[in-house]
Amino acid sequence: MSILMIAASALSNTNASTIESFAADCDFDDYYNGVDIYDRDALHALTKSKHRHVLPYTSNSQLDVWDALIDLDGIDSDGGNGRLVHLVYRDADVTAEEYGTADTWNREHVWPKSRGVGDNGPDYTDVFALRPSDWSVNAARGKKLFGECGLVHTMSECKVPAHVEAAADTAADPSIWLPPKDVRGDLARSLMYMAIRYDGESDDDSDRLDLELSDCPDSPPAGDSSSLMGYLSILLKWHQEDIVDLKERQRNENVCKRWQGNRNPFVDYPELVDYYFGAESGYSGYNCDNDGESNDGSSSNNDQCAGLVPGDLMISGFKSDNPDLVSIVALVDIDDTATLYMTDNAYTGTALRSNEGVVKLELSSAIKAGSIISFGIDDKQHSSMWVQVSGTFALSTSGDNIFVYCKNELEENFFLIGLTYTPGGWVQKSSIDTTFTTNESALPDELIVLATALPHFDNYIYNGTKIGTKANLIAALADAENWYGSNDSADVTLSMESFTVEDFDEISGAFFSLADAVHVLVLIMLLAFA
Repeated sequence: MSILMIAASALSNTNASTIESFAADCDFDDYYNGVDIYDRDALHALTKSKHRHVLPYTSNSQLDVWDALIDLDGIDSDGGNGRLVHLVYRDADVTAEEYGTADTWNREHVWPKSRGVGDNGPDYTDVFALRPSDWSVNAARGKKLFGECGLVHTMSECKVPAHVEAAADTAADPSIWLPPKDVRGDLARSLMYMAIRYDGESDDDSDRLDLELSDCPDSPPAGDSSSLMGYLSILLKWHQEDIVDLKERQRNENVCKRWQGNRNPFVDYPELVDYYFGAESGYSGYNCDNDGESNDGSSSNNDQCAGLVPGDLMISGFKSDNPDLVSIVALVDIDDTATLYMTDNAYTGTALRSNEGVVKLELSSAIKAGSIISFGIDDKQHSSMWVQVSGTFALSTSGDNIFVYCKNELEENFFLIGLTYTPGGWVQKSSIDTTFTTNESALPDELIVLATALPHFDNYIYNGTKIGTKANLIAALADAENWYGSNDSADVTLSMESFTVEDFDEISGAFFSLADAVHVLVLIMLLAFA
């Protein structure tokens, strides 16, 4: 049975009474009856109290966020090919039933997890701030702030479109992400909903999470940017330019009646945006006085990632039999301003441990997509450039993990890729640091569909295809079936052969439509049985 059939069955049977109870008081007039919508505390209390059903992010036994997004952002295909979902930054429709892998779609947190949402609680699964997104485009967005090029960086750093698979009217620079024009207002109002729903300012509010919008989200006067999102003035502009339409109103209605029980007041009453967030509203997000420091990014921009996102690098081989060797393939062009870090420290679920080793590579020249970055391999480019940061990087012959990461403008560790060859693979996250042995590690959320988990051998080499799109190569490198392992070091020779990373447009000439994909599949089947 397909996921859509399961969802339909559940909607019509197991959750019917719950959905009907939501629908009973989701009617516009009844919902706001007796509430002063111009009282911030009252509006927050209403939006929170009506959020009666907190969806599980992923579940095998009940409806979850996947099901909600397929319902809220899906359409039935004209050709009878099942349900489609609309990808927010790519501005395209794809099949709904295949999801969660590098070459399908995933769930975009419009308010990034690392900017206050985290990875649990009602904010984490709130479908007002979740959208279906192309995996690689979503990874490219990362934690970038919504805004327009030229706001923080120079226009020379602006990339249009924001990603090769993004819509033509998107743009991005090292700090900013500009979504497609027809969803800018929708996304702005989603963020404003989050700032009201998760507003831990009231004295009697037991939910202390306080998400706020700001015009200086990375350099606020108070110095704490952990729960800030921006840019406020740009979001207000988008709200005015991309007004609420029937599609957005219907989504708002469906979230309330079918999934959560609450509504977005800024969709129902667009005039509230100016009242709560306008330049004359008194909202604190416009207070960006930093004792004379500018907010152009020049004084605080210490981003060593140079635009890298998870999956831009993949590990392609390693040896744990002394001497330790590692090969890494670049799947994008890497700027010469990037600094890479590599560690065998475990990730606990919140941070890297510090009982093992860290090395770093400060690039002195740009690296072309497909090139191999080596560690410990004599006479090979980059091997001699790695320097020790802390501890001793020493892969264990009883199993270990390897993480490659960079440090963003907040000097936070930003994971790019991970690999484990520990018996049993990745382990559960734990707040207790000593839970982890020296060869065990949890997996960061951003690497869930990227990281490689291999059965235990001391030495490994990737022997799969070396030609394809970035998404194709990520999928191949993450597949343990494409690796050869041995406990005999002599059996494994790390390859320095470059990969060929094909652009999306080189293969398709344009984005495949669903019909194109069906035609290709039919052709493949005909050839297979010819």
